[in-house]
Order: sequence, then structure tokens, then C-alpha cells
Amino acid sequence: MAKNQSQAKMSEIIPPVAKRVRHSRVIQGVTLIDNYAWLAKKNSSAVTKYLKEENEYTDQMMCPSLSLQKKIYEEILGRIKEKDIDVPYRDGNYFYYSKIAK
Repeated sequence: MAKNQSQAKMSEIIPPVAKRVRHSRVIQGVTLIDNYAWLAKKNSSAVTKYLKEENEYTDQMMCPSLSLQKKIYEEILGRIKEKDIDVPYRDGNYFYYSKIAK
């Protein structure tokens, strides 16, 4: 797909917009307004639906860069030691260490 076609296709993707629900509370005599307080209710079906919409939008927007993401991920993995041992430390009569092995 040509770059211009890809950009045109991505411009058609509409990001989800969180609804605004007025929520106010008074703390020490000051009224605070939070239009997005409803997002704090993590078990709400409305929150779950909105987060799914955001995840779908992110997936669509990031799709053109999947090969680059894979390349970067492999580069990072290539720079990490797969087997690693911490310096032993003494606790009483015993020495302890942690070991990461694949």
C-alpha cells in the first residue's frame, strides 16, 4: 500500500471520545468538577466498552508499524542477558542470590 493511501485510510479512523458526565464534590469548601469520574468505576460495563473502543482504535492506528514494532522488540531482546545471577548476600549463616534462567 502506498504511503498516501495508508495516510488517507488512517485519517478515516475516528478516535473514541469519552462521554462527559458532570460530577462534583466539595473538599474543604472547594467544589471540584470532574467530568470523567465515571471512568474510575473499573467494573462498569460503560467503562469496559469505552476501553475496548480505545484499544481497537490503538490497534488500527498502530497497524502500519507492526513490522517496526517487531524489529524493535527483537532488538531489545537481543540486548538482554537471558541468564543472570545477582551478587550473593549473607543473611546469618547463609548466602542468598537470585538467578534468572531461561
